[in-house]
Amino acid sequence: MMKRLVATMCALALSAPVVAQAAAQVQAPAAAAADPALTRSVRELLTLMKYREQLTARLQQTAQAMPKAVLQAQAVRINANAKLTEEQKKAELAIAANDIPKGMAAGQRVLSDPKLVDDIFERVVPMYARLFTLAEVNDLLAFYRSPTAAKLQGLLPQIMQETNQLTQEMVRERLATVIPQAPRKK
Repeated sequence: MMKRLVATMCALALSAPVVAQAAAQVQAPAAAAADPALTRSVRELLTLMKYREQLTARLQQTAQAMPKAVLQAQAVRINANAKLTEEQKKAELAIAANDIPKGMAAGQRVLSDPKLVDDIFERVVPMYARLFTLAEVNDLLAFYRSPTAAKLQGLLPQIMQETNQLTQEMVRERLATVIPQAPRKK
């Protein structure tokens, strides 16, 4: 009798989370489709924010930077490999320098595909609609229709470039204080 009681209690304890989860799913309403007015407003907001243009530019920058970044990562990996001689490292680096640009062409084509921008845009619209109310989107629309927002849009590339340069300089300065400098060869 005691064994059955323990077995029953274990079964109930183990099944409780499953039952609770099933009950919650039944009670939870299905994800409601976004309000059409909200969706239209989000699309207008993203257009005013020049979202497509900014995303396209970001993807182009990524495509241009990709070969150099991959080559640098490979160089770090190769140079860190203690099993390779200096000559083997040089040979591996030469192979990487030759092969990486060829392999990057496919990645650059993907990043340059206008359909990618369209697909991302279509996924961003419901995200904004989920995160903002219609009233909030309307507030944002009022701002993005203003002369101040137009000025901001015009200055954003310059602001981003200057911010990136400033960030790189500051990070380099801070890292220089904590990372010992390798002695230079003469």
